[in-house]
Amino acid sequence: LEAEILLAKGCRVMLTSNVWIEAGLVNGSMGVVEDILFQEEGPPALPTAVFIKFDKYDRPTITSLEGKEVVPIIPIKRSWEDKNGTTCSRTQLPI
Repeated sequence: LEAEILLAKGCRVMLTSNVWIEAGLVNGSMGVVEDILFQEEGPPALPTAVFIKFDKYDRPTITSLEGKEVVPIIPIKRSWEDKNGTTCSRTQLPI
């Protein structure tokens, strides 16, 4: 996993997790970043959501201020145990 990624409006991204299998938002789905939402502290903090227009997606969306149909992708938290049995976790965007 990358320690950080660079995001900008218009950049191509790929989902790295199965976010919503039934709707086709699965690992490998491609799209374009249309907007990035930050809390008050702004970058370089983790975005609250990244709004993506996916290439092959016809399920529920929200309409951006520019009139584009987008899907909000939010950070997810993953937990695991290391080889010593210590629980670790990481919060990141699944892109």
